[in-house]
Amino acid sequence: MKKIWIALAGISLASLACSEAQATIFNFDVQYWDGVGEPTSTPAEEDFAHFVVDDYCGGTISNHGHPTGIWTTGHGDYFGLYTDADIDIDVYNDYWGGGFTFTPFNADGDPDFDYMLDIEGPSVLGGTPGDYHIQAGTYDYDYYGYGAFRVTITEAEAGPAALPEPAAWMMIVVGFGAMGAAMRHRQRTSIIFG
Repeated sequence: MKKIWIALAGISLASLACSEAQATIFNFDVQYWDGVGEPTSTPAEEDFAHFVVDDYCGGTISNHGHPTGIWTTGHGDYFGLYTDADIDIDVYNDYWGGGFTFTPFNADGDPDFDYMLDIEGPSVLGGTPGDYHIQAGTYDYDYYGYGAFRVTITEAEAGPAALPEPAAWMMIVVGFGAMGAAMRHRQRTSIIFG
């Protein structure tokens, strides 16, 4: 019986490690304006992009440990050029100039570098290399003297629990195996009639 409880504890720990790593969903609104005063509250379609981004474990994010920042993908509308498209997003730390590179993907699933947007300025990253995360807020960027961009990041909702990492899967499999072995090799009591 003790072996069964040890196995169950291992399974519980694995599921706990997985449930702590929730995907966070962010809305990204990117608006271009001439940089004079405040941007309009009703931007033209070609001056506005909106997409949703998964952050951290369980989303499409990768390279959290990369020294320049983190990479992720969004999905949405891109400056009147693309509707319901995938957007590759590189988010840079302060050392690498902060800001972003946004690259839309065309209908064939290829990156469209002709419409890539590279802006430098404040970093939206919190944490340290290896443990970066996106911080909600409003960030303004001068576009090399040719107007400006305002990036508004809002946290929308907690996403589904992340898939377990390989080590967690191993703990789950070993736990179920140990539980099965413990049940199979229980001490048997013989009853003799006669």
